[in-house]
Amino acid sequence: MTFPRFRSLILSAAALGAVLPPAAAHQMWIEDLPSPASLVVRFGEFGEGVEKSPGYLDSLTPVEVWQPAAKAGAEPVVRVSTKKSEFFSLNGEGIVPELLAQTGFPVMGKPGAPGKLPLFYLRWHQAGPAAAATSKEPAMTMDIVPEGAGVVRVYFRGQPVPQAALTLWLPGGVESPLTADAEGRATVPAVKAGLILITVNQKEPLAGFQTGKVYDTTSHNASLAWRQS
Repeated sequence: MTFPRFRSLILSAAALGAVLPPAAAHQMWIEDLPSPASLVVRFGEFGEGVEKSPGYLDSLTPVEVWQPAAKAGAEPVVRVSTKKSEFFSLNGEGIVPELLAQTGFPVMGKPGAPGKLPLFYLRWHQAGPAAAATSKEPAMTMDIVPEGAGVVRVYFRGQPVPQAALTLWLPGGVESPLTADAEGRATVPAVKAGLILITVNQKEPLAGFQTGKVYDTTSHNASLAWRQS
């Protein structure tokens, strides 16, 4: 299945500098809510605070969400997201074992100069890296794929990323670095109970245009989230 391309938001270059937060200070992830049991997409500083609407949340392109195919040859299940005051909610109740999503910001940068296009790729894996994903193959342009036994593997454009620099985020916003090996694999240490996040990012000298604005860099940002019991 081919998923729709990122839809564009039309914002002036001057407005972009005023309304968009610095990408390095923020993360994006899928999170589980207890009541009612559901999954949502959040954007903000993990463990410290989230962006809201009206505000930075309004600048994101609509979040595209899908469940991976249950078996080889089957189609993914596309789900609909809806922007709420503090997150993007999913159309449907319950917490599924696996979920993937992607979204992005419009071009960021100063007027008169090429900007940067930030893209985000999100993965929820309820079992965490203790269990392998339904498919160990990457499903997004940049992806953190659980392989089981506490191991994750980082991919970019379908290829493993040697020595990828990841960040492990623990409850309360505590962070620590993880480094992948020559095959893009990293072992996640034992963590305490709570929502856990792993992030990785990579800048690519990929130029283009969006709503008439030129960019010379594409920023790829991936995350993997789970609830550690």
